[in-house]
Amino acid sequence: MPVHDVAASITAGQSTERILASYPGIDTEKVELATIYAQANPARGRPRHAGELPKGAIIVSNRRVPRHRKAG
Repeated sequence: MPVHDVAASITAGQSTERILASYPGIDTEKVELATIYAQANPARGRPRHAGELPKGAIIVSNRRVPRHRKAG
């Protein structure tokens, strides 16, 4: 079962009960762990638009990395 699919289901607002019905081999604890794992290990590929910070996350620095401009 894809961990990122379970985490995406939670993010989309599906209830834990519905997810458990879809994946009978997991329990509530594994659903919670899937969301933590997916936040710590984002899917590879082009990043999606960054939304809000994950629950419990804090900003350690306000320093931003400058974007590189194309030579033209």
